[in-house]
Amino acid sequence: MAFDEMVLIPGGEFVMGDHHDSNSDALPLHEVKLGVFYISKYEITNRQYCDFLNSGISTGAIKIADGIVYDITDVERRFPFFDTHSFAAGSQIDYSGEVFSVRIKDGDVDMSDHPVVHVSWYGAAAFCNWRSAKEGLDGCYNLASWECDLTKNGYHLPTEAQWEYAARGGEYSPYYRFPLGDEMNGSMANYWSSGHAFEKGDFPWTTPVGYYDGNQEPEGGDMSNGYGIYDMDGNVQEWCNDWYASGYGSANLVSNPMGPSKGSFRVLRGGFWRGSGYLWHYCRNAFRYRDKPFYRYDSVGFRIAKPE
Repeated sequence: MAFDEMVLIPGGEFVMGDHHDSNSDALPLHEVKLGVFYISKYEITNRQYCDFLNSGISTGAIKIADGIVYDITDVERRFPFFDTHSFAAGSQIDYSGEVFSVRIKDGDVDMSDHPVVHVSWYGAAAFCNWRSAKEGLDGCYNLASWECDLTKNGYHLPTEAQWEYAARGGEYSPYYRFPLGDEMNGSMANYWSSGHAFEKGDFPWTTPVGYYDGNQEPEGGDMSNGYGIYDMDGNVQEWCNDWYASGYGSANLVSNPMGPSKGSFRVLRGGFWRGSGYLWHYCRNAFRYRDKPFYRYDSVGFRIAKPE
């Protein structure tokens, strides 16, 4: 399976926000116009992030201190990228002998194709720059100021509007609560107690990216959305490019919004394997969350986007 695959998302307009449950954090409903962009078909995996880390350590671009990865220039260790397994048990990447490697969890589960976790917003942005350089593109992130220039041709974290537009999969008549409709069960996404085969042993209880392809347990159909994208309603929450603001502030039409110019928290989107109760709440297209950009958890990862 080509986990590097990017999906072309057609430009257009949609009404962003909570159409069903009156969640004030995702209101008012407002029309958004987006240009064409690409987004990754799958969440970034441990294998992919391990390649980034090994490239960084071999070129001297990153350093590791007390089990945490930083940019080589981060003298004060203010912007942690990633926790290795020696620092955080939920991380599925080890570091030994100046080499990063993906773990075999519980003695028999190869975590290579599971989504990377324990990665900060900074670590996700740094991955985008590395992937851009690898393909001869201009990096979008200034790693000194952490400002993002989306006019460049490289990879970036999806804006919140891009994320929701892609998650909805072109379904706007009616607007669904989830990517494939208004109902959710354990055969459709990885959430707490969904009953899949990896819901056992040590945390994290992630599933391989693209697991819900019609061969999943519990038995079900292919759960890719209308654009062919997997896991936007479950598995891990995903960092977005935007600073977070409570609510949307305006119901006016906005073109290619990027969120506030500054803030304390970055946006997180999508359902995730942790948590209990109110499963519909966490898996909804409109569900929003936020956290400090330096936080790292065993239920948070990311996917990437780029211009056409």
